[in-house]
Amino acid sequence: SDFKSEPELMDLFDKGMAQYTNMKFKKAAFYFKKVIAQNPEDTVSNLYLVRCKALLKNPPPDNWDGVYRNIINT
Repeated sequence: SDFKSEPELMDLFDKGMAQYTNMKFKKAAFYFKKVIAQNPEDTVSNLYLVRCKALLKNPPPDNWDGVYRNIINT
């Protein structure tokens, strides 16, 4: 079967987070999608996938601190 064990899912999630914190949102989304494919109810991976999509549309500044802000400062 294609099902990944929990340690493998954690590894995929960790890889996604590493890409996310390095502002590589497309690569991060790839890893989060892999986790969700195995575990659709993973709320954290789903949350980060939504954030990746938002940050791809509206990239953060180069000095981004890794904190996701839903509010656009004007």
